[in-house]
Amino acid sequence: FGIPVVEIMKWNGLSTTRINTGDLIKIYGRGSSSLGDNISKSDANLNYYEVREGDAISQIAELYQVSISDIRRWNGLRSNRIYAGKRLKIYSDVDINDLPETVSSNVSSNKSKVIGIRSHVVTSGESLYTIAHQYNTTISRLKKLNNIKSNKLIVGQELIIE
Repeated sequence: FGIPVVEIMKWNGLSTTRINTGDLIKIYGRGSSSLGDNISKSDANLNYYEVREGDAISQIAELYQVSISDIRRWNGLRSNRIYAGKRLKIYSDVDINDLPETVSSNVSSNKSKVIGIRSHVVTSGESLYTIAHQYNTTISRLKKLNNIKSNKLIVGQELIIE
């Protein structure tokens, strides 16, 4: 739907990006398909995204306002698993100069470079403190970015890191 995951989490009172089959999710406005569904596939809107450690395909799709299934189809992927160093083809009309500058440059296109996003999947024994320390950020920043109300984390939970 081209809507940031954080917005969907907020609208639905979710503390994690995980949902189950049969869950009803509220989606408000902004149309019914991603740009990736409607754009013509040409060199003019072709971008290459180099996957870095901690990247998630969902965040890349959100960044470019395309669907995960489009990214998988364009790159011949059979699952959502991506690996650092993989170069993804992404067809998008999103102006790469308007993308957020949050981490380090890992996107290239026919036009210029932009900045990407990182994520972290929580493993057993980790806390907001250890993750914040690992990424040189604060607990309050992690909680705000991920719409987390308490200090409780769930193993497998994906956190956005800035």
